Amino acid sequence: MIPLTPLAATVEIAKLGARRRAAAEFHGMVTFAVVSGLASATLVMVATLVGTI
Repeated sequence: MIPLTPLAATVEIAKLGARRRAAAEFHGMVTFAVVSGLASATLVMVATLVGTI
Protein backbone atom coordinates (compact mmCIF):
# COMPACT_ATOMS: atom_id res chain seq x y z
CA MET A 1 0.00 0.00 0.00
CA ILE A 2 1.46 3.35 -1.06
CA PRO A 3 0.50 6.29 1.20
CA LEU A 4 -0.89 9.52 -0.26
CA THR A 5 1.91 11.83 0.87
CA PRO A 6 4.58 12.26 -1.81
CA LEU A 7 7.54 11.79 0.55
CA ALA A 8 6.17 8.55 2.00
CA ALA A 9 5.44 7.29 -1.51
CA THR A 10 9.02 8.07 -2.52
CA VAL A 11 10.32 6.17 0.51
CA GLU A 12 8.12 3.17 -0.36
CA ILE A 13 9.36 3.19 -3.96
CA ALA A 14 12.96 3.41 -2.71
CA LYS A 15 12.35 0.39 -0.46
CA LEU A 16 10.99 -1.57 -3.42
CA GLY A 17 14.07 -0.62 -5.44
CA ALA A 18 16.37 -1.73 -2.62
CA ARG A 19 14.58 -5.07 -2.41
CA ARG A 20 14.93 -5.56 -6.15
CA ARG A 21 18.62 -4.67 -6.03
CA ALA A 22 19.18 -7.08 -3.13
CA ALA A 23 17.34 -9.85 -4.99
CA ALA A 24 19.35 -9.19 -8.15
CA GLU A 25 22.60 -9.16 -6.18
CA PHE A 26 21.68 -12.46 -4.49
CA HIS A 27 20.76 -13.97 -7.87
CA GLY A 28 24.10 -12.83 -9.25
CA MET A 29 25.97 -14.39 -6.33
CA VAL A 30 24.13 -17.69 -6.77
CA THR A 31 24.82 -17.67 -10.52
CA PHE A 32 28.51 -16.96 -9.89
CA ALA A 33 28.70 -19.78 -7.33
CA VAL A 34 27.09 -22.27 -9.71
CA VAL A 35 29.27 -21.27 -12.67
CA SER A 36 32.49 -21.30 -10.63
CA GLY A 37 31.53 -24.67 -9.15
CA LEU A 38 30.96 -26.12 -12.60
CA ALA A 39 34.25 -24.67 -13.84
CA SER A 40 36.08 -26.13 -10.87
CA ALA A 41 34.50 -29.55 -11.39
CA THR A 42 35.41 -29.40 -15.08
CA LEU A 43 39.03 -28.59 -14.28
CA VAL A 44 39.19 -31.47 -11.79
CA MET A 45 37.75 -33.85 -14.40
CA VAL A 46 40.23 -32.68 -17.06
CA ALA A 47 43.15 -32.96 -14.64
CA THR A 48 42.03 -36.45 -13.66
CA LEU A 49 41.68 -37.56 -17.27
CA VAL A 50 45.04 -36.08 -18.25
CA GLY A 51 46.67 -37.68 -15.23
CA THR A 52 45.29 -41.13 -16.05
CA ILE A 53 46.14 -41.06 -19.78
